[in-house]
Amino acid sequence: MSNDQQARIVVLVKNLVSTGGNCLVLAADHITIELAGFSISGNGTGAGVAAIGGAPLRGIAVRNGSISNFAVEVLLEAADGSIVEGLRLSGLRPAAGGVGIDAHGVVRGNTLISIPATGILASGDNNR
Repeated sequence: MSNDQQARIVVLVKNLVSTGGNCLVLAADHITIELAGFSISGNGTGAGVAAIGGAPLRGIAVRNGSISNFAVEVLLEAADGSIVEGLRLSGLRPAAGGVGIDAHGVVRGNTLISIPATGILASGDNNR
């Protein structure tokens, strides 16, 4: 990994509440969101964590916490080879298109509670 591709780790130190739309938006490669047991909650719209970009992002991970009350809890369809693990997801809003996790990569060790729509939509070569 070159200097301009160094990994960045974002560690939550408290719970986050989104009042509308996407909460955490990723637009660069090599970012890990470490929830560290904290939660991200929304108002039923947007995504808790979303990867956005023209070209697919690389090296994205979301780990170890709770995400609730979004249209999509984790939206990483623009992140090839992503890792989503150790999350507790709940309160998905099916009327908004509802997917618990939408990822292109590894999805493992997650708990989905009361997800009335699509729980996990995973694609790519590394799903387990």
